[in-house]
Amino acid sequence: AAPSVATRPRACSMPGRHGGAVPGWEHRVQCSRVRDHFIFSVESTGILPPEELFCEAAKVLMQKAADLAQLLKDAVLGQGGGADE
Repeated sequence: AAPSVATRPRACSMPGRHGGAVPGWEHRVQCSRVRDHFIFSVESTGILPPEELFCEAAKVLMQKAADLAQLLKDAVLGQGGGADE
């Protein structure tokens, strides 16, 4: 049988999720997390719609990751390029 999945995981109130499994149900119910799955909310002052705000934030995060990757690459290759130079 296919596993059941909580529709709203943040609102899940299953006791087993918090370590207090119902006696006798340990082998019937298994609560686990999905690796690389994140639930978050976007708050805004209303200037940008949430969808646009998320896309812009993702662009900034991707640029920061690219900058960090380049700094690490330069450090490994011994090219410096940091603020100390």
